[in-house]
Amino acid sequence: MELLLSFRSAGVHLLRHAAPIITRANRITKPTSKNLTFLSFTSSSSAKTPLLKPRATSSEKGSFVFKGDERMRGFKSSKVAFQSSSTIAAIVTPVGGPPGAVGIVRLSGDEAVEVAGRVFRSAKRRRKEESDCSEDSWRPRSHFVEYGVVVDSKGSVVDEVLAVPMLAPRSYTREDVVELQCHGSEVCLRRVLRACVDAGARLAEPGEFTLRAFLNGRLDLTQAENVEKLISAKSSAAADAALEGIQA
Repeated sequence: MELLLSFRSAGVHLLRHAAPIITRANRITKPTSKNLTFLSFTSSSSAKTPLLKPRATSSEKGSFVFKGDERMRGFKSSKVAFQSSSTIAAIVTPVGGPPGAVGIVRLSGDEAVEVAGRVFRSAKRRRKEESDCSEDSWRPRSHFVEYGVVVDSKGSVVDEVLAVPMLAPRSYTREDVVELQCHGSEVCLRRVLRACVDAGARLAEPGEFTLRAFLNGRLDLTQAENVEKLISAKSSAAADAALEGIQA
Protein backbone atom coordinates (compact mmCIF):
# COMPACT_ATOMS: atom_id res chain seq x y z
CA MET A 1 0.00 0.00 0.00
CA GLU A 2 2.85 2.38 0.84
CA LEU A 3 4.43 1.64 -2.57
CA LEU A 4 1.15 2.41 -4.36
CA LEU A 5 0.81 5.69 -2.50
CA SER A 6 4.38 6.60 -3.44
CA PHE A 7 3.67 6.06 -7.16
CA ARG A 8 0.46 8.09 -6.87
CA SER A 9 2.29 10.92 -5.11
CA ALA A 10 5.03 10.97 -7.75
CA GLY A 11 2.44 11.06 -10.54
CA VAL A 12 0.62 14.01 -8.96
CA HIS A 13 3.93 15.83 -8.54
CA LEU A 14 4.83 15.39 -12.24
CA LEU A 15 1.40 16.56 -13.37
CA ARG A 16 1.64 19.70 -11.26
CA HIS A 17 5.01 20.62 -12.77
CA ALA A 18 3.82 19.88 -16.30
CA ALA A 19 0.61 21.89 -16.00
CA PRO A 20 2.10 25.36 -16.73
CA ILE A 21 3.32 24.08 -20.12
CA ILE A 22 -0.20 23.25 -21.34
CA THR A 23 -2.37 26.19 -22.38
CA ARG A 24 -6.16 26.44 -22.40
CA ALA A 25 -6.16 25.70 -26.13
CA ASN A 26 -4.59 22.32 -25.39
CA ARG A 27 -1.25 23.40 -26.87
CA ILE A 28 2.21 22.96 -25.51
CA THR A 29 3.96 26.31 -25.53
CA LYS A 30 7.57 25.17 -25.59
CA PRO A 31 9.53 22.20 -26.98
CA THR A 32 10.13 19.29 -24.65
CA SER A 33 13.51 18.43 -26.18
CA LYS A 34 16.03 19.62 -28.75
CA ASN A 35 15.11 16.92 -31.26
CA LEU A 36 11.34 16.72 -30.94
CA THR A 37 9.16 19.82 -31.02
CA PHE A 38 5.51 19.16 -30.20
CA LEU A 39 3.17 21.44 -32.11
CA SER A 40 -0.31 20.57 -30.88
CA PHE A 41 -2.65 18.09 -29.29
CA THR A 42 -5.54 16.43 -31.06
CA SER A 43 -8.82 18.30 -30.69
CA SER A 44 -10.78 15.09 -30.17
CA SER A 45 -12.65 14.97 -26.88
CA SER A 46 -12.18 11.22 -26.59
CA ALA A 47 -8.38 11.33 -26.55
CA LYS A 48 -6.22 13.54 -24.39
CA THR A 49 -2.83 12.23 -25.43
CA PRO A 50 -0.82 13.78 -28.29
CA LEU A 51 -0.75 12.01 -31.64
CA LEU A 52 2.75 12.15 -33.13
CA LYS A 53 3.10 11.95 -36.90
CA PRO A 54 6.00 12.81 -39.23
CA ARG A 55 5.96 16.33 -40.57
CA ALA A 56 7.41 15.21 -43.92
CA THR A 57 4.19 13.52 -45.07
CA SER A 58 1.52 15.37 -43.14
CA SER A 59 0.58 18.96 -42.44
CA GLU A 60 -2.27 18.13 -40.04
CA LYS A 61 -2.35 18.76 -36.32
CA GLY A 62 -0.44 16.51 -34.01
CA SER A 63 2.79 16.54 -36.02
CA PHE A 64 6.32 16.85 -34.77
CA VAL A 65 9.64 17.96 -36.17
CA PHE A 66 12.52 15.49 -36.31
CA LYS A 67 15.80 17.31 -36.74
CA GLY A 68 17.80 14.53 -38.33
CA ASP A 69 19.49 13.66 -41.60
CA GLU A 70 16.65 12.84 -43.99
CA ARG A 71 18.81 11.88 -46.96
CA MET A 72 18.38 8.18 -46.14
CA ARG A 73 14.58 8.44 -46.17
CA GLY A 74 13.02 6.13 -48.75
CA PHE A 75 15.81 3.53 -48.82
CA LYS A 76 13.99 0.39 -47.73
CA SER A 77 16.66 -2.25 -48.06
CA SER A 78 20.25 -2.56 -49.16
CA LYS A 79 19.26 -5.64 -51.15
CA VAL A 80 17.18 -3.55 -53.53
CA ALA A 81 19.16 -1.73 -56.21
CA PHE A 82 19.35 1.97 -55.45
CA GLN A 83 17.86 4.05 -58.25
CA SER A 84 19.79 7.32 -58.22
CA SER A 85 17.80 10.36 -59.25
CA SER A 86 20.83 12.30 -60.39
CA THR A 87 24.37 12.01 -61.67
CA ILE A 88 26.93 13.11 -59.11
CA ALA A 89 30.41 14.54 -59.56
CA ALA A 90 33.25 15.24 -57.15
CA ILE A 91 37.00 15.65 -56.87
CA VAL A 92 38.15 12.34 -55.41
CA THR A 93 41.82 13.22 -54.88
CA PRO A 94 43.08 15.50 -52.07
CA VAL A 95 42.97 19.26 -52.49
CA GLY A 96 44.25 22.05 -50.30
CA GLY A 97 47.82 20.78 -49.96
CA PRO A 98 50.74 20.79 -52.35
CA PRO A 99 49.47 19.98 -55.87
CA GLY A 100 50.14 16.58 -57.33
CA ALA A 101 50.83 15.70 -60.92
CA VAL A 102 47.40 14.09 -61.41
CA GLY A 103 43.96 14.71 -59.94
CA ILE A 104 40.69 12.91 -60.59
CA VAL A 105 37.12 14.11 -61.03
CA ARG A 106 34.61 11.25 -60.84
CA LEU A 107 31.07 11.08 -62.16
CA SER A 108 28.55 8.39 -61.28
CA GLY A 109 24.93 7.89 -62.29
CA ASP A 110 22.63 6.96 -65.13
CA GLU A 111 23.73 10.01 -67.14
CA ALA A 112 27.44 9.93 -66.30
CA VAL A 113 28.43 9.09 -69.88
CA GLU A 114 26.07 11.71 -71.29
CA VAL A 115 27.38 14.42 -68.96
CA ALA A 116 31.00 13.45 -69.64
CA GLY A 117 30.28 13.52 -73.37
CA ARG A 118 29.22 17.14 -73.12
CA VAL A 119 32.57 18.23 -71.68
CA PHE A 120 35.05 15.65 -73.01
CA ARG A 121 36.51 15.83 -76.51
CA SER A 122 38.62 12.84 -77.46
CA ALA A 123 41.79 13.41 -79.48
CA LYS A 124 40.45 11.20 -82.28
CA ARG A 125 37.36 13.32 -82.65
CA ARG A 126 39.34 16.55 -82.65
CA ARG A 127 41.70 15.26 -85.34
CA LYS A 128 38.78 14.32 -87.54
CA GLU A 129 37.29 17.80 -86.96
CA GLU A 130 33.79 16.46 -86.55
CA SER A 131 32.27 19.84 -85.94
CA ASP A 132 28.85 18.60 -86.98
CA CYS A 133 28.83 15.93 -84.26
CA SER A 134 26.52 16.54 -81.30
CA GLU A 135 28.01 17.12 -77.87
CA ASP A 136 26.56 14.00 -76.27
CA SER A 137 27.62 11.54 -78.99
CA TRP A 138 30.54 10.12 -77.02
CA ARG A 139 30.20 6.35 -76.96
CA PRO A 140 33.03 5.02 -74.79
CA ARG A 141 34.19 1.44 -74.45
CA SER A 142 34.12 0.32 -70.83
CA HIS A 143 37.50 0.23 -69.08
CA PHE A 144 39.37 1.66 -72.09
CA VAL A 145 41.23 4.92 -71.54
CA GLU A 146 40.83 7.81 -73.97
CA TYR A 147 42.97 10.92 -74.24
CA GLY A 148 41.45 14.31 -74.93
CA VAL A 149 40.45 17.63 -73.42
CA VAL A 150 37.68 19.03 -71.26
CA VAL A 151 35.80 22.09 -72.47
CA ASP A 152 33.58 24.42 -70.48
CA SER A 153 30.08 25.64 -71.36
CA LYS A 154 31.57 28.22 -73.72
CA GLY A 155 33.62 25.63 -75.60
CA SER A 156 36.95 26.77 -74.17
CA VAL A 157 39.51 24.10 -73.30
CA VAL A 158 40.13 23.98 -69.55
CA ASP A 159 42.49 20.98 -69.29
CA GLU A 160 43.99 17.95 -70.98
CA VAL A 161 42.62 14.74 -69.48
CA LEU A 162 42.42 10.98 -69.66
CA ALA A 163 38.83 9.73 -69.58
CA VAL A 164 38.32 6.34 -67.92
CA PRO A 165 34.78 4.99 -68.45
CA MET A 166 33.56 2.14 -66.24
CA LEU A 167 30.08 1.17 -67.31
CA ALA A 168 27.53 -0.50 -65.04
CA PRO A 169 27.62 -2.89 -63.36
CA ARG A 170 31.42 -3.13 -63.59
CA SER A 171 32.15 -0.07 -61.47
CA TYR A 172 32.62 0.95 -57.86
CA THR A 173 29.02 2.13 -57.49
CA ARG A 174 27.51 -0.38 -59.96
CA GLU A 175 26.36 2.65 -61.94
CA ASP A 176 27.96 4.16 -65.01
CA VAL A 177 31.15 5.83 -63.79
CA VAL A 178 33.51 8.12 -65.68
CA GLU A 179 36.76 9.35 -64.17
CA LEU A 180 38.48 12.36 -65.70
CA GLN A 181 42.17 12.29 -64.84
CA CYS A 182 43.41 15.84 -65.15
CA HIS A 183 46.36 17.85 -63.87
CA GLY A 184 46.58 17.91 -60.09
CA SER A 185 46.41 21.63 -59.37
CA GLU A 186 43.33 22.80 -57.50
CA VAL A 187 42.59 25.29 -60.28
CA CYS A 188 42.48 22.55 -62.94
CA LEU A 189 40.39 20.23 -60.76
CA ARG A 190 37.82 22.87 -59.93
CA ARG A 191 37.53 24.00 -63.55
CA VAL A 192 36.89 20.43 -64.69
CA LEU A 193 34.39 19.90 -61.86
CA ARG A 194 32.61 23.15 -62.72
CA ALA A 195 32.33 22.05 -66.35
CA CYS A 196 30.73 18.77 -65.24
CA VAL A 197 28.24 20.55 -62.98
CA ASP A 198 27.34 23.00 -65.75
CA ALA A 199 26.78 19.99 -68.03
CA GLY A 200 24.12 18.50 -65.74
CA ALA A 201 25.81 16.76 -62.80
CA ARG A 202 25.40 17.78 -59.19
CA LEU A 203 28.02 17.92 -56.46
CA ALA A 204 28.27 14.66 -54.54
CA GLU A 205 27.68 14.61 -50.81
CA PRO A 206 30.59 13.42 -48.62
CA GLY A 207 30.83 9.63 -48.91
CA GLU A 208 28.05 9.41 -51.51
CA PHE A 209 30.01 7.19 -53.90
CA THR A 210 30.48 4.60 -51.15
CA LEU A 211 26.85 5.10 -50.10
CA ARG A 212 25.69 4.23 -53.61
CA ALA A 213 28.02 1.23 -53.69
CA PHE A 214 26.45 0.02 -50.44
CA LEU A 215 22.86 0.64 -51.54
CA ASN A 216 23.47 -1.08 -54.87
CA GLY A 217 24.88 -4.19 -53.17
CA ARG A 218 28.46 -3.59 -54.27
CA LEU A 219 29.59 -3.42 -50.62
CA ASP A 220 28.02 -4.59 -47.39
CA LEU A 221 28.02 -2.39 -44.30
CA THR A 222 31.23 -3.85 -42.88
CA GLN A 223 33.05 -3.39 -46.17
CA ALA A 224 31.81 0.19 -46.47
CA GLU A 225 33.12 0.95 -42.98
CA ASN A 226 36.48 -0.57 -43.87
CA VAL A 227 36.73 1.67 -46.94
CA GLU A 228 36.80 4.69 -44.61
CA LYS A 229 39.31 2.94 -42.34
CA LEU A 230 41.57 2.17 -45.30
CA ILE A 231 41.45 5.77 -46.52
CA SER A 232 42.33 7.11 -43.06
CA ALA A 233 44.88 4.40 -42.17
CA LYS A 234 48.06 5.74 -40.55
CA SER A 235 50.07 2.53 -40.56
CA SER A 236 50.63 -0.55 -42.69
CA ALA A 237 48.97 -2.73 -40.05
CA ALA A 238 45.83 -0.56 -40.07
CA ALA A 239 45.76 -0.57 -43.86
CA ASP A 240 46.16 -4.35 -44.01
CA ALA A 241 43.34 -4.86 -41.51
CA ALA A 242 41.00 -2.55 -43.41
CA LEU A 243 41.88 -4.12 -46.74
CA GLU A 244 41.20 -7.58 -45.34
CA GLY A 245 37.79 -6.34 -44.19
CA ILE A 246 36.98 -5.02 -47.65
CA GLN A 247 38.00 -8.25 -49.37
CA ALA A 248 36.19 -10.51 -46.89
